[in-house]
Amino acid sequence: MKTLATVPAWLFVLAAAVVSPYKANAAEYGSAPCTVSEVAVFENRIHVRCTNPQSGTFGPISFFAVSTGNSTNAARFLTIFNSALVENRKLTIQYELFDISGQDFGCMATNCRAARGAFLGPRQ
Repeated sequence: MKTLATVPAWLFVLAAAVVSPYKANAAEYGSAPCTVSEVAVFENRIHVRCTNPQSGTFGPISFFAVSTGNSTNAARFLTIFNSALVENRKLTIQYELFDISGQDFGCMATNCRAARGAFLGPRQ
């Protein structure tokens, strides 16, 4: 056990940063095309369901959700999600595959990821 005490603390921090699957920059998030089949609003989240699921670690990811904890942010996403559904427009969701923090607001780790951004494209 004395061996660990001789290793500098900064080395553990460096190792954690290198091994971590999370990215610090929002520009490094992945994106997924989404053909919207459902938009739902719940007390703790809003979500969009895509008919073209993305490959995930635990299975296909069909849902992308946003917490309603920040009502302004949730309203922005809801507007884009609804526009994609009602106007049959292309939607691209920005997310991080290994980020399962959405569980805090009801987004299941098996088939849902927290949306970090959304892009509304032309009509299909």
